[in-house]
Amino acid sequence: MIRVMPSGRQNLIKKVVLWGLRIVILLYSAVTVSLIKRSIALTYTIFLIPAVIFWRGDRDVIIFIVGGILGTFGELICMKLGFWHYHYPLFKSIGLPLSLPLAWGLSSVIIGRIALIWEKDKH
Repeated sequence: MIRVMPSGRQNLIKKVVLWGLRIVILLYSAVTVSLIKRSIALTYTIFLIPAVIFWRGDRDVIIFIVGGILGTFGELICMKLGFWHYHYPLFKSIGLPLSLPLAWGLSSVIIGRIALIWEKDKH
């Protein structure tokens, strides 16, 4: 027999998980910006502020997490195949800079928001 949680409890759990993910993203962004070069940190901050301001839905948080993971994994594969490498990675054992998941996550959210605008214009 399958027990289904009441919808009120499901909504509460969903909200708690998504707010937890938002806090993790914020803390990761703060640590990344504090550990990288100032010029790069300024660039991330310039893109991070509008992205966070326009994060209207839970969809953007999920897109950030999935985009950050998949984009970083894709770059890891390309680096291991020898297509490119980073000169000053924070994680020297795998060759990845700390800011890479942040860059992929922000790019995913921005592209997702632009795609939504284009989709709305068609209808």
